[in-house]
Amino acid sequence: MGKETPQQVPPAIEVTTPPEAVPPSTEAKEAQEVHDTTQDGVMKESRRERVNIIKADQFFDRSGKLKTDFLEENVAFTSIEVLYQIEEKSPGALLEVFSEKTADGVYKFDFKDNTQAESRIGLSWFFKSMPEIRNVNVKYPDGTERVSERKGLVGSFYDGEGYVEVMTGYEVTVTKQATPAELQSLKAEKDQLVSSFEQAKGDPKFSSFFDMLGDKKYRSVDVDKNEKGKNHAEKLAFHVFEVSADNGVDPYLTMSLLKAENGNNERFFGVMAEGCEGFEMQLEMAIRMIRTHEMSYKDVSSKEPSINGVYTVDFLAYFSEIYSPSAINSNHFNNLYKNYFSYKGTSEPAAVNPAEGRRLAGLYMNGGSSKVRNPVSEIQKREVLASGVHLKQLVPANGRLTSPYGVRFHPIDHVWKMHTGLDIDGETGDQVNAWKDGTVSFAGRKGGYGNLVIIKHDDGSQSYYAHLKQIDVKKGQRISGGNPIGLMGSTGKSTGSHLHFEIRINGQAVNPLEKFNN
Repeated sequence: MGKETPQQVPPAIEVTTPPEAVPPSTEAKEAQEVHDTTQDGVMKESRRERVNIIKADQFFDRSGKLKTDFLEENVAFTSIEVLYQIEEKSPGALLEVFSEKTADGVYKFDFKDNTQAESRIGLSWFFKSMPEIRNVNVKYPDGTERVSERKGLVGSFYDGEGYVEVMTGYEVTVTKQATPAELQSLKAEKDQLVSSFEQAKGDPKFSSFFDMLGDKKYRSVDVDKNEKGKNHAEKLAFHVFEVSADNGVDPYLTMSLLKAENGNNERFFGVMAEGCEGFEMQLEMAIRMIRTHEMSYKDVSSKEPSINGVYTVDFLAYFSEIYSPSAINSNHFNNLYKNYFSYKGTSEPAAVNPAEGRRLAGLYMNGGSSKVRNPVSEIQKREVLASGVHLKQLVPANGRLTSPYGVRFHPIDHVWKMHTGLDIDGETGDQVNAWKDGTVSFAGRKGGYGNLVIIKHDDGSQSYYAHLKQIDVKKGQRISGGNPIGLMGSTGKSTGSHLHFEIRINGQAVNPLEKFNN
């Protein structure tokens, strides 16, 4: 993970007041307040999103109409939580601000330098007010396309590889819309699920869950006053339930996860909350991970994660191990599965053994997926890595390793997952050099990699240089090892200035610093 990038300060917004003590207009006051509080936010970055320094109400006039121009002027400095609140008050606002409609059903995205929004806001929010949109094609700047399908009434979009993100430069084309009858069926399914919870909420099995939501740490969470429930705790419970149902995820697992984690200091979903402040964002990330690992479980095990609408013990153990490894939190699985079966109203299985689920999780986190089509032999790795990898050659100004190859807690996705390369520390603008001789096969923007250079070497291997601020080479250019290819930056899915460096053989990532036994 890269180090923190200092918050960029927006330019001052000039407000001219006549000398005769004539007060400035309401708009001018609000503009100056945004500027002043944003400057203050530079020194208070750790709590910027949490306290919403720039309030959502500032973006609406007295009649409740969104001030679109005002939002576009300040969108680069507006927190995720505030952007979510704006979307709730003015459906379609995020799509209007962050995309350009280039044709009917075709949107080109630009996140206006709001890196938090780019790394966290998904297509579900952009199309939240349009549940009829069911399938989209997402085209990357390099021409790669992902054909994705929506899960749930207003959930995220997924393909065979998992969650489909959207970033600056991506083009999204709507390819399928639901018929009124199909949409009504989805809505009826969700309403029936919510209705069943409404009828059962008085059951003693939910008492400890409502008691938890009554704790003071949950009182700061904004809930819609029109949400079901007679008090704040009930309204928040219904919100968690409805959002889960909207995303096509079993709400009882989301509730069980929140109960099992119940982190302090606004870390509501425990490990998920690191760098992911705000209940709404944490809730969305938790749901996204449940859905993602339903798919990864099926891929690794060739089994369904649920039987007759109830998650299996193996899947719960698998998900728990990925979300909060037993080596760190030995009680996580027990708490998760007991709460789940209790809330679900289903008897616990006679024999509960997490061993198989944990084994499969280990297999997944170490790349043991059916998607690994071309395994790499040790002989191949020896040949490719014979000359070694020298970090000081890649980044002469620093060369300090901050995150090695292997399973790690992802700084943005907030789960334990495979890190397919090395993260090397440095300042924005530091020179980045090529590993060894080769030909540039790609130079441009590519998904979470941001600005990326790929070099194909004479032995057939490839090296990746990601998150660059500037690219100084072109596709097809011959480059020698140690020669500059660009400048370090923090583009794409990144928390701060650093170089992400990968080596791939047969398309599979390998450990650049692997040591071999002679």
